[in-house]
Amino acid sequence: MKRIVKYLICGLTLAGLIAGGCALGPPHSVNGDFARNERLQPANFAPSDAQNFKPDQLWVIERDTNISSAIPASPPLGGLTAVVHGHEHPMPLKSMNVDATMHGYISTVDIKQQFENPYTQKIEAVYEFHLPEQAGVDDFVMTIGSRKIRGIIRERKVAEAIYQQAKQLGFLALLLSTDQTNTFHQTIANIEPGNNIDVDIHYFQTLHFQDGWFEFRFPTTANAKGSSDSQRVPVSFLLDVDAGATIADLQCPDYLTKKSLASEHWIIQSKPEVETPNEDLKLRYRLAKGQSSSDFMSYRDQRGGYFTLLLHPPDYTSTLTNVKVDWGAMKVSEIYPSDFTNLPAGRAVLIAGRFMGTVPPAITVTGTEGNQTVSFSIPVDISKANTEKMLPKVWASMKIATFKQETLRTGDLGFISETKQVALEYGVASPFTPFLAVDASEPTKGDKSMTVPAAP
Repeated sequence: MKRIVKYLICGLTLAGLIAGGCALGPPHSVNGDFARNERLQPANFAPSDAQNFKPDQLWVIERDTNISSAIPASPPLGGLTAVVHGHEHPMPLKSMNVDATMHGYISTVDIKQQFENPYTQKIEAVYEFHLPEQAGVDDFVMTIGSRKIRGIIRERKVAEAIYQQAKQLGFLALLLSTDQTNTFHQTIANIEPGNNIDVDIHYFQTLHFQDGWFEFRFPTTANAKGSSDSQRVPVSFLLDVDAGATIADLQCPDYLTKKSLASEHWIIQSKPEVETPNEDLKLRYRLAKGQSSSDFMSYRDQRGGYFTLLLHPPDYTSTLTNVKVDWGAMKVSEIYPSDFTNLPAGRAVLIAGRFMGTVPPAITVTGTEGNQTVSFSIPVDISKANTEKMLPKVWASMKIATFKQETLRTGDLGFISETKQVALEYGVASPFTPFLAVDASEPTKGDKSMTVPAAP
């Protein structure tokens, strides 16, 4: 009876911490909805078994506040490790599926990895996963045995308090942090013996553009922490490329096959029985001469308008200086980055901002090449407005990155509060808003688990 009361008290305490954390978010944020125990589905991420989620399952992702540039190396692909009798052992990665969609210069990626715990003792494990630059995780689902965990964003102190209490009482818990290199360090407490572990990650990123080529990159080299041997696992890729304009050339590794559905739309997928490649996956494409890949995108929701602009010099020009953009009647605000006066030849600058007015049929750009004034227009395809739902998150991610740079540059801690608010409202991880997951439905079975320390 005492044991039952103990867990009842624990549940109430966890609920109090969770509810207390909800006050950190805006009144109509996802966090507030979760506090009312509404069944929420993550935006732009719908696992096949999403209908089985329980409203009392919580998840928090945290960005590491250590701003040091000296980040130790970690497994680029990802892996779970466990400490047994003082020695680290890899948790076998059984398979991985990567499903990516590219619309113009924005891509969204769903990754599903399956691990298993072959040990006879309950453990606490470390999961690491490296993502490309400019990538932002906005959803994560972990399945361990019969338990499913998903998460929402909380302030760091709240997340840490919930995780530590759940860990001590034997509840399945997850705490994920990420450093400046986009390596995610995830601690999973109380994994029971023999359970399978499925990890589903959803993230978004902008494609790299240089010398007319768009490039999508996915890290695939898999090494267990502390081991020099690569894990060779079954892996499958399905890449959907919709460039928005005619593709003149598309390059991908030999272990992938490509099929054209239309001049601007290609499907690329892995050949049967492909194992993890020795190098990162790189897919590149360039458009036909004179084609434009929807360099300007816009989206509106109840909060207002959002836009992105891939700004790069025309093929006939060299480096441009003194660059200015005429936005017409858009009434733009909160543009990041704010300084884009120089455009190096062959390279591009991605701009994100808010707007309250009307979108013009074209965006006019002027600049200086040597002693000559150069002017060119970027056409706007109105028919494709409001088709890219990720734009608010892209804008929020770029705003958070700017705040982080300003904090480092000026030492002004006032940016921290603003960063928290943006992260909580838009569901994008930041240095001060973690993601934590706790399954408080019942404690796990077995003795206290062995602890695996995070990578030093």
